[in-house]
Amino acid sequence: MNNPTPDEFLNAANEGLVDHRPYEWITDPEVLATIPARSRRRRASHELALDLAQLRLAFGLTQTDVAAASGRPQSVISRIERAPEVIQLATLIAYLNGLGAHAKLVIERDDATYDLTLT
Repeated sequence: MNNPTPDEFLNAANEGLVDHRPYEWITDPEVLATIPARSRRRRASHELALDLAQLRLAFGLTQTDVAAASGRPQSVISRIERAPEVIQLATLIAYLNGLGAHAKLVIERDDATYDLTLT
């Protein structure tokens, strides 16, 4: 997908057309159970970083643009996009705000669902 609009990127991601998850084909629970938790966390972090970088590019922004809008140094934006193993929630929110976006957190427990907007 070359230079998609933000809507095109999000639609492609929702339809499974954005393929950057090298182990996504592993669906067998027994096989997944053999992958150490640390590896699964690292892979999830890597996927998030790729998604954020692709979304930034889809919005036509540079890391410097996001840094200026988020109030964080460009080095922090770069670190986020290189798949940090641990990212502070406040830093992620600042990054999203730098994109002109926000995040929603959905918490599900039993039969209840709670939607939170993180700004």
